[in-house]
Amino acid sequence: MDVNIENLPDEIIIQILHFLSSEDLISVSCVSNRLSAIVSDRDIVRDLDLRSIYKCTTEDLKLFFLPRKRCHNIQRINLEHVYWIKVPNFVVKLKSLVSLKMKGIPLTFLQLKWILTSCSKIQDLSISWPDDMESENRQQWIGGFEEVADILNDLKSLQILIYSNPAPILELLTLCKGLRKLSISNHHARCYFSTPRDLNSSFVLSKCSTLFLALTPYFREMVQKTGILHNLTALSVKGQTPVNTNLSNIISSCPKLKCLHVLFGLNVTVDTRKVSEKLPKLERLSICCQPEHGPPKIVNGIALLHNLTHLTVPVCALIEKLPDKEIKGASSEVVYTGGFKKRRVGITQCQSNAAVAAFNLVFDNCPHIVMLEIGFNTSTSCSPAKVLWECLENIKKLKGLTHLTLDGVPITNGNFLIVITRECTNLKFLRLRSLGPSGKCVYLSQLIQALAYCKNLVNLRIQQNYLAPGTNIWKALEACNSLQRVFISSERDTQALDLNALATLIDKQTNLVFVFVVGANTSKEKCTNFTRKYKKLVRPALVVRVRNILYDVFDEKNTDNRTTPACHYNEMVTFRSWAFDYVP
Repeated sequence: MDVNIENLPDEIIIQILHFLSSEDLISVSCVSNRLSAIVSDRDIVRDLDLRSIYKCTTEDLKLFFLPRKRCHNIQRINLEHVYWIKVPNFVVKLKSLVSLKMKGIPLTFLQLKWILTSCSKIQDLSISWPDDMESENRQQWIGGFEEVADILNDLKSLQILIYSNPAPILELLTLCKGLRKLSISNHHARCYFSTPRDLNSSFVLSKCSTLFLALTPYFREMVQKTGILHNLTALSVKGQTPVNTNLSNIISSCPKLKCLHVLFGLNVTVDTRKVSEKLPKLERLSICCQPEHGPPKIVNGIALLHNLTHLTVPVCALIEKLPDKEIKGASSEVVYTGGFKKRRVGITQCQSNAAVAAFNLVFDNCPHIVMLEIGFNTSTSCSPAKVLWECLENIKKLKGLTHLTLDGVPITNGNFLIVITRECTNLKFLRLRSLGPSGKCVYLSQLIQALAYCKNLVNLRIQQNYLAPGTNIWKALEACNSLQRVFISSERDTQALDLNALATLIDKQTNLVFVFVVGANTSKEKCTNFTRKYKKLVRPALVVRVRNILYDVFDEKNTDNRTTPACHYNEMVTFRSWAFDYVP
């Protein structure tokens, strides 16, 4: 007997629709008038997340938001970085909106005012700062927010994505008197707040219980005067200081801190043991600064942070060794039996080095880590011969790992990648950059084998000197059915990239939305032709960029004015951006 869903009672259909994604709901609403009416039910459309509607067009959304009842029942909608949809004028029809997230969608000042006037109940707002307010004519908009002052006064949460920090943003913030959460970020997702020295920003800052702040030397005194450090849950420290600055005193003033992010900076150091004493429940730690002489001793302190979920450390953390009394059955001295007087970089070290590495303490004592980044080393004292990279195989102990980044680690083979991907089945993000001695690729065959286990891989980013033609990589990625973003860069290849194999991958992987490939010996003409092939989009969200390292394939005459969406870069580079995704 044939079963038709429309023969079921409305109550049962509503229960079924609860399990569908927003993209599926849009499709169901086009089946029949009855199903369209059911999709308009408040329980179905109260909260809509449209960030992954990769196959929907602007016309599809206009049709979906046509029924007045459906628009009235929508209270929360997330359109962040839905770049393939034109300016969503349909938003002004959603009169009951309490939460509107549309960061990453271009706006003008008048469009922003139109949205605020039409959706007067908004309390949670996420936007991109209007383009015309960052231009040379931005002064014409000074005073323009007074017309929507009542609406801004009711805002509880405000997130703004900007490319600069023009004066009008300060005017906006002074009108948001009920604000409890403020996040201001640039297009690289590094959040900050800056203001002219002659402006008293204490009023704005004191209204925020959660403030994502890049603390430069000038702002340290200003922030301490406002007294907001006591309420901070996330803190980023960056910049240069004239004398050595230890962050212990600042950290002591932040008892509620859950996320600490220390950027590259001269004379900025952090004592991880003191951090673990003051903030034993810290969840996210990023240490990217290094003293000028010798690697810091940071591993023992990190291992005491048992609640860590996100960790970023420099390569020199892999130099630290366990004390002799803690080494079980492994010698701290490497016994080399090769024919050279001294072991050369590129010769595999004894397996005992995997046991003597102090970083094993992190793998054993921080089991909740889901994001691990090791790399970004700039210290000349970090000799490749001293890096105990063999311990990376123990990443397999982090069963919940979803994001892994390895940058500048002088590995000599990639067998550990196979072990990690086989054991860490939840891995979604993998970034490998400049691995091997002198950044030479020594792990390609093992990576291809490892990709067979990456069933949940969403983002892959590889930056190496030599990868072309890359045929085997493209073929291996055909098995990664969840793949959405690929970035491959091989800057010194002597061969051309295999663009035919890449085209096959794009055609087979219908979930792909971003493909960016850079090759050194692929001709400019081939890059241009391949990129233009995908300009007439059959898949609305798909962005394909292929270019030669020496040339940009886009010329002003033939470009379609589509820029590469910044959101993809943010997704592909987690380093220095994850710290500000924290929501208490």
